Amino acid sequence: MTDQESSGLLQRAAEEEKSRIMQEVKRQLIQLRKLQNMTQREIGDATGMRTSNITRIERDDYDPSLEILLRYASALGLTLNISVVDRATGEKVTAPAEVEVSDDRFVLDQQEKRLLAYYRKLGRGEKRMVCRMAKDLNTVSERSDRRKNGS
Repeated sequence: MTDQESSGLLQRAAEEEKSRIMQEVKRQLIQLRKLQNMTQREIGDATGMRTSNITRIERDDYDPSLEILLRYASALGLTLNISVVDRATGEKVTAPAEVEVSDDRFVLDQQEKRLLAYYRKLGRGEKRMVCRMAKDLNTVSERSDRRKNGS
């Protein structure tokens, strides 16, 4: 088998796995919506999507992106988590909770580690806001340093 053929097989297998996972997530979200007695219209209103699009998703006429499934889950008061599972045993595998970041150029002190831990718990929008604030603070700091140095 050539490298190209092998690569194609791996890509197809990955696409099939992705499709299987997305279908399972979608199935569970639909079931949970029904258990919470929420209508498709309520999901649509909460996600900013048309009811007709929610219907298409639930009828399997449309393959939603991960972003849409995240919005759907959020409308139910839920979040999605990704688990890494050992294929042989079916058991969930987890990496160590904290990875020490340290080398000659970059060492985190305890306060920086705590800040990083808080940051990791934030949602995507909150992380963007923190990044914008940090960028703004850096700009203010650079301007202040230039004024002090007479630049």
